[in-house]
Amino acid sequence: MLFRSRQEPAGRRRWRRRPGTAHSSLARELAELEAQAKDPAGAPRVRAAAWVEFGQLCEERTSAHAKALQAYEAALELVPSHPVALQLAAERALHLDDQTKARTYLRAMADQVGSGPHRASVLLDLASLATDPDEKRALLEEALAADPTQDTALRQLARVAAAAGDETNLGDLYHQLASITSDPVSSSVARHLAFLARAENNTPVDDLILELTES
Repeated sequence: MLFRSRQEPAGRRRWRRRPGTAHSSLARELAELEAQAKDPAGAPRVRAAAWVEFGQLCEERTSAHAKALQAYEAALELVPSHPVALQLAAERALHLDDQTKARTYLRAMADQVGSGPHRASVLLDLASLATDPDEKRALLEEALAADPTQDTALRQLARVAAAAGDETNLGDLYHQLASITSDPVSSSVARHLAFLARAENNTPVDDLILELTES
């Protein structure tokens, strides 16, 4: 599910457009990129871009995922906020089952984005890796704050609230879900669930009765 809603990074597959690569050996390409990446006279962003391209070659042409991750990490040492290196590092870390690193890079990605669907998507990815229920809930709430129309965050928060027996918030979450769901059937189901949760908690349901009558 990781990175399910994001497009391929702009830097991915740049190596396919390098002049002359069709006739050069992979070893030569890697050696040239590594030399450029390690050149102390080069600008940090140029060197970081070379490491990213090096990592992509390792990943896509040799399946050397650990070496690719090392390259992306080298790029991040030069430019810690490099968006493509962060995303690729998170992907490779998860592929290598290094969830600690994956979470670190995802957190850095989320912190780069102020708000909106992209930030919410990254936070959902981060929440999927959380093992502590309180941390998971906090991340889902953060995702919902970034994008109040994020129905996946709402559904997951509702499951967390139900598991915790939090009927007060559960009713509000279902009600909010009903208000943003475009499908009439799903919206009606969410309102009924909100009604049941509020009724169980002895909280007012007049607004829901009206909405259910009108729907």
